[in-house]
Amino acid sequence: MRSRIALHATNLALLTTHQVDAAYWHEWDVFGVPGGLGMFLVFHLAAVAVLLGGLVAITTGHRLARGSALFGAGTGLVTCGLHAVFLARDPVAFWAPASLAILGGILVASVASLWRELASPPRATPQ
Repeated sequence: MRSRIALHATNLALLTTHQVDAAYWHEWDVFGVPGGLGMFLVFHLAAVAVLLGGLVAITTGHRLARGSALFGAGTGLVTCGLHAVFLARDPVAFWAPASLAILGGILVASVASLWRELASPPRATPQ
């Protein structure tokens, strides 16, 4: 259980730090997000709330712990996948060494979390 908590917390910290970086790069413009900064903030407020709720579920051993861990890993993998596409298309945004290091960390944490969940059989957890 501790590895699940550590992996999710690490991934959450990296994803949140990436959002700071994304604001620096004006990600809403890079990705053409309708609604600009306002929609970017609303989306990420909801995303961070869901991922924090997942951390609570994982920490308390709630029945949603495994699903929360898988969702967190999936969020990281989707984030990295989207950025890989845009890194190939944009010669400027997210190419700073720190930006790439954060994305690399998200990829490692997400793959490790996914691996941990798929390698461990589901078990009954308290409700």
